[in-house]
Amino acid sequence: MIELEALENRKTTLLAELAALASQPSYSIDGQWVDHTAYRQALLNELRTINELLALAEGPVELPMRAE
Repeated sequence: MIELEALENRKTTLLAELAALASQPSYSIDGQWVDHTAYRQALLNELRTINELLALAEGPVELPMRAE
């Protein structure tokens, strides 16, 4: 499915972006504020949404049970 592939690709990109931001603090230069904390939170929110969509697409999971 193309949609699932697109979600997986975006998830990979988000994880790479989060890894790149891991050590970057927020800062201000010449009156312009760069807020890495808010950006990181937005990426995490998007990642959470993608994970939820991927879980829904996989459908219910059946676990085998042994009768004892």
